[in-house]
Amino acid sequence: MPAALFSSSLLSLPPALSLQKPTPSSSSSSSSSCSLLKLSSRSPPSYNIASFRRRSCASRRFYSPQGDRHPPPFPPLITADPEAKGDAWDPSRHEALLKGGEQVVSLLQEMLKLLEDMEMDEASEPMAVEIVAQGVIGKRVDEMESGFMMALDYMIQIADKDHDEQRKSILEVIKQTVLDHLTKKCPPHVQVIGLLCQTPQKESRHELLRRVAAGGGVFKSENGLKVQLPGANLNDIADQADDLLENMESRPTLPDRKLLARLVLVREEARNMMGGGLLDERNDRGLSTLPEAEVCFGL
Repeated sequence: MPAALFSSSLLSLPPALSLQKPTPSSSSSSSSSCSLLKLSSRSPPSYNIASFRRRSCASRRFYSPQGDRHPPPFPPLITADPEAKGDAWDPSRHEALLKGGEQVVSLLQEMLKLLEDMEMDEASEPMAVEIVAQGVIGKRVDEMESGFMMALDYMIQIADKDHDEQRKSILEVIKQTVLDHLTKKCPPHVQVIGLLCQTPQKESRHELLRRVAAGGGVFKSENGLKVQLPGANLNDIADQADDLLENMESRPTLPDRKLLARLVLVREEARNMMGGGLLDERNDRGLSTLPEAEVCFGL
């Protein structure tokens, strides 16, 4: 279930990671000898927990397809091709959205109950929300329905249409925390594909691939934070991207053209970085059929 949740939300986050090549500096320091991780950051939102609790006592405030007079249309599980016709709402998706919505509401209620018992000022509210989200989601992540992320995205869309930044911010904290938990449960090469799909700059993707192929590690970001990258095999990254592409192309309707294009880039860039002639891992079969003398000469 965690893998299904992660793959369905691969592109649900905005680009959050970019890698830069080191630039020469007059001052010689250890930090200038390696590339820096540049993480996007934004000022933490201000939560008025008491006000938010009063407005969210009824679950229909977050999710009520039958309670609202004019509820927004249900979004598809995966964004469909805009040129496709006859994209009707699947009853199974409707059921998944209902179950996922119930879980989101239950999670929110538990979070708000814990926040009620905490003494905090306005400045400490964002940190308190993140801490509570980590604890509550950590207990539930293995039990989440496949429609959890779909329902969460739906609620975020409603909050955005209502111009309710407070509700939207708390839901986005939940989404970020869920994705963080799911990412940790995925194999390293799957985690890397998720990072690459969120990295728009070509040079940044190449730098990320180089670091991952070298075994990963902990690196210092531009804002002073330490970021850990997993080590992964380039061939595994390329093969996984190819499997995802094959799965997408086998569907009657292309789910997401942007995701398709990014996965193609990930696959080709990982393969190109393996371009080591006879040392290329993709040539194992060819090496086994060559005479030993030619193999030794090539190496």
